[in-house]
Amino acid sequence: VDAVVVPIAAVLTDGGEQKVRVVTRAGVIERRIVETGMLDGAYVEIVSGVSHGEYVILEIDRS
Repeated sequence: VDAVVVPIAAVLTDGGEQKVRVVTRAGVIERRIVETGMLDGAYVEIVSGVSHGEYVILEIDRS
């Protein structure tokens, strides 16, 4: 089974919940609660909350 893996910096902690920002098929950015798994110091496994093929945003350029 292939795992969904993202850079650790993409995972935000908000009120004790871990979240990532995902671009939906409609092009809308939404925050999603995720369950994380294994990590290796640079990347973390997303166990639930994001599917293969979805785009996770690392940072938003507000300039």
